[in-house]
Amino acid sequence: DEIANEMKSMLIKVGWKKDTVEKNTPVLPISGWMGDNLLKKSENMVWWKGMDVECGIETIHRDIVCDVLDKLCRVPERPVSTPMRMPISGIYKIKGVGDVLAGRVEQGQVKPGKEVVFSPTHMAYGLEPLHRQGFHRGNASSEGRFCKF
Repeated sequence: DEIANEMKSMLIKVGWKKDTVEKNTPVLPISGWMGDNLLKKSENMVWWKGMDVECGIETIHRDIVCDVLDKLCRVPERPVSTPMRMPISGIYKIKGVGDVLAGRVEQGQVKPGKEVVFSPTHMAYGLEPLHRQGFHRGNASSEGRFCKF
């Protein structure tokens, strides 16, 4: 309990909400060296009875790390109806093509010929896909490379 309380205290100090830490954050005793409570319940930690963690409207009982990763960690929604957000991971200058912007669409969708505005400069550009054949749109979680026009 000492290490669990210290860990929870540290999370609260760095800005996590106390309610979230107490109810929704699993703290599990594990041993990466011996493999205890990673894939199966350890015989070396018979004192550990698991813990209940709130996940949305349901409460899930977890004993091992594999359970936490399988049942508690969920893929976030990536709505396509919201405005497009695409953090730029790289800008490349290619002769004959121009500036090529690379990134992953986090939400919304990008379509060829659409005008987009880049923050924080608020400069507007039209985008053309770098590989024109067969590209109709980039949905959320798809990677894209586009050149400005």
